[in-house]
Order: sequence, then C-alpha cells, then structure tokens
Amino acid sequence: MLKLLALLLITLPISSSFAKEKIIIPIEIKDKIPYIQMKINNKTIPFVLDSGAKTSLHLTPEVAQYIDGLRYTGRTKKSMDLAGVMRESKEFTVPELNLDGMKFSNLTGVILSPWGIYIGGAQGPDPNISVIGMDFFKKKKIIIDFPSNTLTMYEGDKDISNNMDDWIRLPFEISDEGYVLTITDGKKEYRMILDTASTVSMMKSSSMGKDTIIEKCEDYGTEKICRTRLSFLENYFLEPLVLNLANEFHADGIVGNDFFSCFSVLLDLKNKAFYVKPHKV
Repeated sequence: MLKLLALLLITLPISSSFAKEKIIIPIEIKDKIPYIQMKINNKTIPFVLDSGAKTSLHLTPEVAQYIDGLRYTGRTKKSMDLAGVMRESKEFTVPELNLDGMKFSNLTGVILSPWGIYIGGAQGPDPNISVIGMDFFKKKKIIIDFPSNTLTMYEGDKDISNNMDDWIRLPFEISDEGYVLTITDGKKEYRMILDTASTVSMMKSSSMGKDTIIEKCEDYGTEKICRTRLSFLENYFLEPLVLNLANEFHADGIVGNDFFSCFSVLLDLKNKAFYVKPHKV
C-alpha cells in the first residue's frame, strides 16, 4: 500500500558589488519531501522546499523572532489546502534577507500553519519546520534538481544560456494558485501546479476528458483510488492519481515528486520561463 501527501497551498543590507550571483544548496529528500538548510544571519535554519506554496515564507514563531527587519502588517492572510480546509495566518514583511551572500528583497510571509492532504496514512513534514514558497525566488533563476539533490540559485540577470543546450522549454504561467505547467495527453491540455512537496502527482476528477483512460486502481487505506495517464514529452508519461479535489482549486491537478525525480527543472522567474532536462539513468 502506497502513501501519499500533497502540500499544495492556495493563497488567497549587502552592497551589490559583493553579492553572489550563484549559490548551490543541498536538497535532502526524506519520505519524498525536499528539505534544505539555509544560513540566515549566521544561523542554519531547516526549511521544506514547497513549490506548491506561492507565499515566500511560512515561518514558525521561533524562526520569525530571529529574522532581522521582520515586521507584522497587522493583517491576516487566508489560505486553503486541497482538502478544502481554510486557514488564517498572521502576515509579515521582510525588507531584505541575506542568504549565503545573495540578497532577497521585499519578501512577504505568514506564520506557519501546517497544511496538507494525507491519504493512506502518509505523514507530513515536521510541523516545527518552516516552509519556503516560490515567490521567495521571484527575481531569480533557480534549478531544482532532485536527481542530484541540489537547489541552484542565480541572480535574475545572470546569463546562463551557455549551459542550456540540453534543456527543453515548456508552456508555463504564474497564476494566483501557483506555478502552472501545461501538459497534454494529445486530446486535451491540463494546467498542473508544480508541487515539489507532493509525494505524487494528482488529477482533479472533474477535469478529466471524456476519453481519458483509467490505467489502474490501488488501495490507499480504506479507499480505492485510480490513476490516469498523460503523455509528456517523448517516451515519458505522468500517471497522476484521480481525486475529488476541492472545488475552489481551479487548476486541473498537480505534478509532484514522481515528476521532479525524473527531471531537472529550471525556473526563470524573472522572465517567467520554464525548462526541463530529462534525467539520464
């Protein structure tokens, strides 16, 4: 019996002459969830790397107290997970953050309120570990590379075209729900949210085309859940679970660990471009 977890969340100073243009941070995959250690203000802090969370930072109260310049806005931010559970969290801003010599500016975050959809007894990440979402990198170029267990960050203006020969550009957009990859099965296009912290890809049952084929069904605890099959690039197929996801979730599904384990992913967030490089086994 497989276990799965989806952590998608729908969200309703250094002188530049000395700033680094590139840093590489190891990724540790535990139970198919990516963790990184980041050195902030000379202290190493663990984070979950969650591309399904759009908000820059979800900090525990303890970590929030440590961040220089963090100021609460007096507002609360509402969010909803795939199970339809609503949450409210205190909002804050961080004018500038130094990460290993690279500068991140004008960040917005919230106090962490753990979320997730759990099926088959899956366990989520430690609720005492903060989360980094994709807007943290909105002015950068990043490479999320599960096969080599690294997160590489470049300044947004850094030219890396000399190393792009093996990369394939794919349709991509940024929506209110997250960072969206468009995948087709040859008959219909599906808008799928990129979710590094989901242990498996998922498809919203109401989004399935009338000709979509159910590949197989499996037992997840007390319920039986089926998979469909989507063609993706040459000789690659995505097999998402078919689930009754919350109606407020407007995308067609999410791509999770099974996708990120097969590809290196490059997100040029400043120029809103998305590339993949198949992992050579």
